Amino acid sequence: MSNAQGGRPTKNERREQAREQARALREEARRRERRNKVLLQGGIIVVVLAIVVGIGWGIWSFAQSQQPVAGPANMASGGVLLVSDGNGGIKVQSTPGMQAGQDPVDSTSSASIRIQEFIDLTCPICQQFEIGLDYDGSGDITQADIDKYNETNNANVTDDPSTLGDYVGNMAYIETLVEQGVATLEIFPVAILDRNWQGSAYSTRSANAFAAIAAGDPNHLIAFVQAMYQQQPAEGSGTGLSDDDIISIAQGAGVDTTASVQTSSGSVSIEEAIRSQSFKKWVTSMTSRASNFQFSAEANVDSSKGFGTPVVVVNGQQYTPSSSYMSNSEFKAFILQVAGEDYTQNQTPTPTATATPAG
Repeated sequence: MSNAQGGRPTKNERREQAREQARALREEARRRERRNKVLLQGGIIVVVLAIVVGIGWGIWSFAQSQQPVAGPANMASGGVLLVSDGNGGIKVQSTPGMQAGQDPVDSTSSASIRIQEFIDLTCPICQQFEIGLDYDGSGDITQADIDKYNETNNANVTDDPSTLGDYVGNMAYIETLVEQGVATLEIFPVAILDRNWQGSAYSTRSANAFAAIAAGDPNHLIAFVQAMYQQQPAEGSGTGLSDDDIISIAQGAGVDTTASVQTSSGSVSIEEAIRSQSFKKWVTSMTSRASNFQFSAEANVDSSKGFGTPVVVVNGQQYTPSSSYMSNSEFKAFILQVAGEDYTQNQTPTPTATATPAG
């Protein structure tokens, strides 16, 4: 701004110019304040919404993990009950699949010994309890078995014949009891070790495969479990076995992977159920239930140290070895002790003959 003669602005003109600049600055400050207020309010709303959504998702996820969902056939109890077929073999007790919203239905057993196990097929301690060092299923411990165990576990087991008999695991012994009709075996598959397999959900995928085979080809379930333990990779060594590996192991155990399985999405083959993890939600739900000691089989289990696998219960009593889960002689002694206690408590003046567990 200048005066009419084009000279320097007069005092009044400079004053007016200053007022104009001040008005502009005040207006800009007001606009900035309004803009910041809107942004702040918007940011608060976004944060609040995020918190609400996060809380809602957490509540929903927890509710989902607690809510039983549709499950596989032959596992209405949350586990598979294996009984004698009456001809020296073993069969799976047939049951309908658990319906969505239905709680597990406890199985019943008339055998004198009832063995219940909570297992994770990727758990090395479960592997030791079931098969010990008997990786080839021969019933004997070979030098190759010893070498594999020592390499996998950084151990130094020797071929001392006085101790090797204790490394054969307990699966064959339990199977013998079931075949004789002396015992029943109920297996609850859980998935608590996904964290050890680099994001591959190997633990969940293994339990899902167990469920699919239990529903579609139960006669080969035990062979599949044994084969999975025999080929179990070292814990935390990578991503675990792939779906192709699991399917190959199943087929090698005699499983007909083309057999049909009923899922919440319809009828699919065992192979497809493995690849699509058809029973993943059910596995998650049952794992949550087991981890919170909500199964009847866990009524007398010590929960003070949290849930871990294997959990082995015989006639309601938890098996806790003094040394190693691998000790076959110690487990046999526990079975005989429990069976003897139950016989003593239930005997009558003229007791009927009670089957004796095989040694």
